[in-house]
Amino acid sequence: MALPIEKTSTGGVLLRDGSGFIVLEQGTAVPWAVAGYAKGALFFDTDVAGGTGGTYANKGTTASASFTLVTQA
Repeated sequence: MALPIEKTSTGGVLLRDGSGFIVLEQGTAVPWAVAGYAKGALFFDTDVAGGTGGTYANKGTTASASFTLVTQA
C-alpha cells in the first residue's frame, strides 16, 4: 500500500504536481466541486462494493473538481 504524503478525513493524498495540485488520491468519499485537484487527477475510491468501479478522473477544473467514473469492474 502506498503511504499518503498527507492524510485527509477520508483517505490520503498520494501525489501532487509541481503547482501543488493533487494528482493522485485515495479515500472513501469521491470529492465533488472542491478546489485543489489537477485536471485529469485520479481518485481511487477504497469503499466500493465488489463488482463496482472505483477509479475516477477529474474532468472539471483546478477550481472545481468534477470526478467521473473511468473504470467498471
